Amino acid sequence: MSQPEQPRQPGPDDLPFTTHLINPHGDRHLGFNDADGHFYRLWQHRQPGPLHTDDAILLCPSDIDQIIKLSMI
Repeated sequence: MSQPEQPRQPGPDDLPFTTHLINPHGDRHLGFNDADGHFYRLWQHRQPGPLHTDDAILLCPSDIDQIIKLSMI
């Protein structure tokens, strides 16, 4: 069983894309890559993982309006 991600506030070096949705609780962060039009889960100690839009919504339901807006651009 995996441990939950520890809360954190990413710094500039942790944000590889131009658009980010930073969870106020510090445990679920998303990046949107304008070049390929995909969302990525941003982790503290590993590479960003690609997400489908529906998975991004499930991960950060409070940001659903921004997620839909970004996915439609």
